[in-house]
Amino acid sequence: MYTIIFKIENEKDVKVLAEAGENVLELMQKNNISIDAPCSGNGVCGKCRVRIIAGSIDMEKNPHLSEEDYQDQWRLAC
Repeated sequence: MYTIIFKIENEKDVKVLAEAGENVLELMQKNNISIDAPCSGNGVCGKCRVRIIAGSIDMEKNPHLSEEDYQDQWRLAC
């Protein structure tokens, strides 16, 4: 079990428990955390960007993220 803390600008942090392999976008939606995801999590729009502040997400680089963004720990929630 993992603890994910969503830090949302101008709002209180939201702490969520997650199982290994759970989808971050789906966790956000289940916990009423608003995020722009017009492609509904299909990975084609690149708008559901989240930044990993601590810890890591094991995933391959997405073409919607530049190498600089990837190195700065930006990932797609989907």
